[in-house]
Amino acid sequence: MPDSLRAPAGRVALVVTRSHAVGGPLCRALAADGARLAVAGPSVIEVSEICAELGRHDTPGAATVLPYLMAPGADSGPRRLVAAVMDDLQRIDALAVDAAAALPAAALVAETARAMVRGGRTGRIVVTGPALLAAEVRQWADAPRAHGITVNLLTPGPRAVAEDLAAAAALLLSPLARGITGQAIEVDGSRVPRG
Repeated sequence: MPDSLRAPAGRVALVVTRSHAVGGPLCRALAADGARLAVAGPSVIEVSEICAELGRHDTPGAATVLPYLMAPGADSGPRRLVAAVMDDLQRIDALAVDAAAALPAAALVAETARAMVRGGRTGRIVVTGPALLAAEVRQWADAPRAHGITVNLLTPGPRAVAEDLAAAAALLLSPLARGITGQAIEVDGSRVPRG
């Protein structure tokens, strides 16, 4: 595989999730790919569960996993979160945000894209939420596009499970997706419908 399509060594992924069930599979996939993780959410219990699960690995090169707690509805929350992650890990290469989590997704996407631009790097941003966010996500993708930053929406279909969403998000957060931006992609599961 060409180096330009490989995930950069030491990349940092910020995952903002409302629950272990939603964020856990994506965090596992990103950690398996060698990413250092910043995991944020409104529940200390859910964030701690993800970090504890990923922190159990005693193998060399295991991912760094740091927890961050979010105050629901805090207007300055996105700025504070991104600043804290930048202070702790010095970069953000990928953002996965569950639109149902505590922070306003638009503000978090904008703040993260600014941090990526200031750091002089390209990046990937994926928002998981309802299809009605599609027009907004296309707008969010416009400004950072010139800097090589992609912004896409994943919408869960009726048969989608967390593992399917995690796999799709991991793909869109990788260098392989550098040409995909401003898209709303429905993930409707690979499972056979039950009759």
